[in-house]
Amino acid sequence: MNLRLFSYVILGSGLIILLYLGIRADFTLLTAQRSPALPRTQQVQAQPTPAPGDPQVRAGTPVEVAENPLLPSKRYQATHSITDPAIVVTDTVTGDIVLLGEEPGGAQWIGQSDTYLLWTFSCSAGCPTLVPGFYAYSFATQQNIHLLPYSVWFAETRGDWVVYLLDDTPHSHNAQLYAINIQSQERITLSHNAWLDFAYPTFGIGEHFVVWHNVTFSAPSTIEVYDLQQRQRIASIDPDQIGRQGGSLFDFGIGDTVITWSRNYAYDLVTNSYFTFTVKPSDWVPRPIAESTIPTEYDRALYYSMMLTDSSTYHFRTPILDATPSMEPCVTDQNLVANGDFENVDAHGLWQQQGNIANLLINDPPPGLATSGDWALRLGRFADNQASIQQQLDIPSAVKELTLTFDVRVHSWDLWGGDQLQIDLVDPLTGNSVLATPATWTNVELASHHSCFSSVPSRPLLSHRFHRG
Repeated sequence: MNLRLFSYVILGSGLIILLYLGIRADFTLLTAQRSPALPRTQQVQAQPTPAPGDPQVRAGTPVEVAENPLLPSKRYQATHSITDPAIVVTDTVTGDIVLLGEEPGGAQWIGQSDTYLLWTFSCSAGCPTLVPGFYAYSFATQQNIHLLPYSVWFAETRGDWVVYLLDDTPHSHNAQLYAINIQSQERITLSHNAWLDFAYPTFGIGEHFVVWHNVTFSAPSTIEVYDLQQRQRIASIDPDQIGRQGGSLFDFGIGDTVITWSRNYAYDLVTNSYFTFTVKPSDWVPRPIAESTIPTEYDRALYYSMMLTDSSTYHFRTPILDATPSMEPCVTDQNLVANGDFENVDAHGLWQQQGNIANLLINDPPPGLATSGDWALRLGRFADNQASIQQQLDIPSAVKELTLTFDVRVHSWDLWGGDQLQIDLVDPLTGNSVLATPATWTNVELASHHSCFSSVPSRPLLSHRFHRG
C-alpha cells in the first residue's frame, strides 16, 4: 500500500509553506487477530448450514473502481426475433457472421457466456439438416452441440456446464432442475422442487457451484448450493435467517466462496455466516440505469457494474472483511513508515517525490517547531503548485485500523481555505485509493486563526485514523 501526501496551492493565493517535521506515522494495530486464510480457489467442504449467530464476516465500504474482473467480454453479439427463422451471431472482433437455425423452423436464443451460446430450435416438418431440440453453439469451434431432443426455455451456462429448468406441470411453480456437461453429456438431477418464476431468474451457475431457490410444502424454502466438482450439495441456506420474508429468491451471484441473492443478502461458505451489503457508495448520485450486473464475489470482494442510459459504465467493489472480535491484546507503537522523521539522509530514496520542486525534503526548517531534528518535508511553497510524496507500506493483513500522527506548521496568504493538504492510502497496482474518503485539510483548518498571513506554531501529533473497508 502507498502512503501518499499531496498538496495543492491555488493560483493567486500567494506563498504557502506546508511543513511536516518528522512524520511520526505510528500505525497502531488496534487488533491483532488475523482473518481466515481465504484463497480464491479454496475448496468448500459439505457441512450443515448453521443459524447465523454472531456474524464472522461483514461487508466493507463500497468504492468505485476502474474495472470489474467478472464482466463478460461481449465479443459475440446475438440478435434474433420471433419472426426470424435464425439467430444472427456477430463476432465484433473479426466481423464474421454465423446464422443459427434454418427454414422453415424457428430458433430462440436462451442465454450465452463467453464460451457458448444456448439456443432452442423448433421445426414441425421439412427442416433439411437440423433436428429440433436444445443446442449449445461453441464460439471457438463454430460447432453446434445437440444437448437435448426437446426445447428448453430457462437455462444458463458457465464453463462446460449448463443448468436448466423443465416445467412439466402446467400452472405450477415447481420445476425440475438439471445440469448437463456440454462435452461429456453427463447429466445430473439437482432438484424436483426448484422454484420457477417467469419474471426473475431463480437459479444460477458459477465456476464451481449451482445455486437455486428450493421450495417444498413440508419445509421452509431454502437456497441450495451444489458443488459440480464434488458432485454433492454443500449448503442449504435459510434466507429467513437474515430478514427475507416470502417471495421469490432471485438474482444469485455465485462466487468462489460467497453466494449473494436479491442484490442485498449474502452467505459466506467459508465461515458459514450471513451478512448484508450495499454495492454503491453512500455519496453516489442516482442516475438513469440501463443495465446492471448481479453483485458477485471474486477474491473476497463483491463486484458490481452499472451501465447508464448515456452509455457510460461504473464499477464498484465492496470488500468482505473479518467481523470477529479480537481475542488478543492490542498491538501498539508499531511504526510501518520507514524514515518517518527524514533524519536518515541515505534513506530519503524511500520517499518518491512528484511536482515542480527539485526536492521536497529540506534541512533548513524554521525555528520554533515542536520536535527537534534537522530535516522536514515542505509541500506547496509556490502559487499554482501541486506536489506529492509517497512511500510504499507493508500493511499486515490483521490490521483493521491505522493511526497516522505527525507535526505540521502552516504559512499561507490564503484566507478562504483554497490551499489543501491530502493524505491517502493508494493501491500500488491500480493507483486507486482504498479509502472511502481521503483525509483532506485546508490551510484554514490547519491554522489556529484567520489573518492575511495565517501561521500556526507547530501542531504536534496531529492524528488521522484510517479504517480498512
